[in-house]
Amino acid sequence: YGTYDGAVIFYEPMISSVFLKGVRDYSAEIKQPKAYAKKGYHPSAYRIMYKENEGEYWILLDGLVLH
Repeated sequence: YGTYDGAVIFYEPMISSVFLKGVRDYSAEIKQPKAYAKKGYHPSAYRIMYKENEGEYWILLDGLVLH
């Protein structure tokens, strides 16, 4: 979570290169707050996907829910 002036303003999964080398697909839930400062879509999970044919990892915020 990134904050500014006492408010959460972004979500950013921090994943090490060592962890990435050991996974191809991974997902985890994002702990949800009790309240939201602004109405909008908020992620409830993040995913890591390895695209074999492209040789790339994709890291996605997933499970967007309107709060």
